[in-house]
Amino acid sequence: MNPTGLLLVDKPEGFTSHAIVAMVRRALGTKRVGHLGTLDPFASGLLPIMIGGMTRMGDTLMEGDKVYSFEISLGTETDTLDGSGRVVATLPWPSDICEARIEAVLTSFRGEILQVPPAYSALKHEGRPLYEYMRTQGHLTFDIETKARRVTIKSLISRTTEASLKEGRLLLEVRCTKGTYVRSLARDVARSLGTVGHCSALRRLEVGSFKARDAVVLDAADIKASVAELRRVSAQLQDALMTIEDVFGSKGLGHAFVSVPATNTLMRDRINAGNRVPLEKASLADWLGAATADQITTEPDSPWHGFVRTPESLFWARIRGERTTPTDETLCAVVEPLKLIESTAAAVAVPH
Repeated sequence: MNPTGLLLVDKPEGFTSHAIVAMVRRALGTKRVGHLGTLDPFASGLLPIMIGGMTRMGDTLMEGDKVYSFEISLGTETDTLDGSGRVVATLPWPSDICEARIEAVLTSFRGEILQVPPAYSALKHEGRPLYEYMRTQGHLTFDIETKARRVTIKSLISRTTEASLKEGRLLLEVRCTKGTYVRSLARDVARSLGTVGHCSALRRLEVGSFKARDAVVLDAADIKASVAELRRVSAQLQDALMTIEDVFGSKGLGHAFVSVPATNTLMRDRINAGNRVPLEKASLADWLGAATADQITTEPDSPWHGFVRTPESLFWARIRGERTTPTDETLCAVVEPLKLIESTAAAVAVPH
């Protein structure tokens, strides 16, 4: 059976996220590989790689915040908003920039803000990424301001030193919600300081509950490994592969698992076919644990999500309270398979 799990990779600078995915495919000998949140080639840091059935859980895994450390080089703005682009504006930075002024500017960016994305980004317009317009035409066919969207900056801290400030470099750390462009943030902070600037260094430290310090560190030799050298890289990745239970269970995001025994043939067959199955109220605590069972039966409008495993399959499922009759005040619970994550039996159905 093909592997299923999550790899935390520390991507080095100079490589695309796609290059990391391609290397993992070769090293693990599996085609079903994806990544969470693209990192630009100039950026480094945490790149979670989904393997096998884990690729179906991308939206759930991306629900958390992201944390980045980044550097703003003042005085020049580029069309890509990073160091790889063409300089489009230059302006000396004010000599009175100091810690107090930096803090005053950063304060204005904390909380919910309206952010205009970079022209070079994967954001789509009429089905095409914006960077395709820029690379093929050299300009966008619409006003980039129309793509502005609201994001939340939960914290924004200056790590700037006196030495870096003298060189026109601001060192910052940000915790932000999904969809935030740090390159745009660098541009806007520089402009608010009365100058221009671009993001000259970027490192992702966290994605949700996952941290770069727990990731496998890869170097250029690993990523460019030949077929003969892949055995070493493959062993390293296999050792670091986190299972579904590692990621979502008690060690990770805290989702519970319901296991259907082989002897419960009725429930087993219905779950494998992707059908809803009722759970009797009397046995809810045995299936779900006392706390979750109580939540399901007292808060039916707040469904619980977790996993249901049979001997043949693993499903991402929704469990919600439901009355057995319209007038019944006693709630039972219904298990509804949503996504097939793993299967050892070809006959297992995929819910629609």
